[in-house]
Amino acid sequence: MSRVDILTKSESSLWETDPLVFARLSVMCGGFEVDAAASDENHLCDEYYTEEHDALSFQWPNKRIYCNLPWGRGVHSNVGDWLRVGHTAAKRGAPVVCFHVPVKSDQPWWHEWASKGHILFVRGRLIFYIDGKPKLDKMGNVCSATFPSAFVIYQPGPDVGGEGQFSCSSISFADEMKAARARWSK
Repeated sequence: MSRVDILTKSESSLWETDPLVFARLSVMCGGFEVDAAASDENHLCDEYYTEEHDALSFQWPNKRIYCNLPWGRGVHSNVGDWLRVGHTAAKRGAPVVCFHVPVKSDQPWWHEWASKGHILFVRGRLIFYIDGKPKLDKMGNVCSATFPSAFVIYQPGPDVGGEGQFSCSSISFADEMKAARARWSK
C-alpha cells in the first residue's frame, strides 16, 4: 500500500488524533469532557461514544466535546450530519464542540455547517494514529495525512459564520508532528 493509499483507501475508520495535538486543543478549548467518536481502545476522554452508541441518534450533553470524525472509504458522506448534531449541541448550551474535519470546501456540508463555526485551519499535514501508533510506510517513516485538516469549533451564541461573515484562523502543530516523527520513525 502506498503512502497515499494508507489514509485515503484504508478499510479502517478508527484513525486517532495525535495525543500532543489533542492535548494542545484541549487546553485551548478549556478541557474536553466527551469524545464523540471513539472506541473502547482509543477514546481520549473518560466519557466517550462508540459506534454502538450511534452518537448521531441522541442529544449531546452540555459538556466540552471533541470529535475526530470517522475517516476512510465511504465515511465522508455524513460529515454534515456530525456537524449538524454538534452545532445543535452548542446552541443548546454545550460550552464548546470541536470537530476535526478534512478541508473540503467543495462539499455542501462545508458551506452549510462548517461555516457556522470558527474554522481553525491546520498549517501542514497532521499525523494520524491507529492502535496508539502512527501509520508507517514501507521504509519505517511516519506517514502524514494526504489532505489538509481543520478544526471546526462551535460555541453557544450566534453563529460566527454566515452570509458576509467568516471566522477563521490557522494553527501549526509542527512541534507536535516533529515529536511524533522522532519517536516513531526508524
